[in-house]
Amino acid sequence: MIIVNIVRAAAVAIAALSGSVARNIWQTYQLSNQEKPQLRLELPKEITKVDDALTKLKSMKRKELVQLYMSCDAPNDLSLIYGRWNGTLLENNGWIMTSVSNLITYYFFGIGDRRWNGKTFAEDSTGWNRFKTKDGKIELVHKIDLSLGPSGITDKYAALAQYASYQSFFSPWQTMVDELRVLKLDYVDGEILICMGYMGWSGGILNASPFCLHRMK
Repeated sequence: MIIVNIVRAAAVAIAALSGSVARNIWQTYQLSNQEKPQLRLELPKEITKVDDALTKLKSMKRKELVQLYMSCDAPNDLSLIYGRWNGTLLENNGWIMTSVSNLITYYFFGIGDRRWNGKTFAEDSTGWNRFKTKDGKIELVHKIDLSLGPSGITDKYAALAQYASYQSFFSPWQTMVDELRVLKLDYVDGEILICMGYMGWSGGILNASPFCLHRMK
């Protein structure tokens, strides 16, 4: 009886996860094929501080975040985003997918007691993911190549952080890509990048998870 209940619970969990993935994919597909002015989304102009913008971003749903991302542009030059950025995960279409994103990013991606903390981009257009250990030490893990290229969601460009060159063929991160665009407002104290992260084996760009990178001046 216990085994049967475990199997049933696992089946329910798999069905719920599959349904949530399908919802993400369909939502992104619809938005990417209906790029119209009325679908553009911007933050209120009165938001001029990074912390206020982060509060607003954390309150937004995935659909709104995808729309916001589609309304933003790539940096004019990669040199504009060189340096250290803090990272924040955003809502991913409900409790299930948000929890999955948090689990993968904060626990599996970092391995051990390291918690994902953001990214660092170097002047040679490479970068690293930043992780904070329990004792507060910052470690750089999972190197990336940074380039400008077409987004998978729209024809517009994005800054692309790609992992393939530094991961083995069997690594779950081998197909990972993060797309980054500039959230343009007149921030008086810092900068924000609105981002979409995805892996080829889990639905690709259509199942991308929203997050943002931010830093103070």
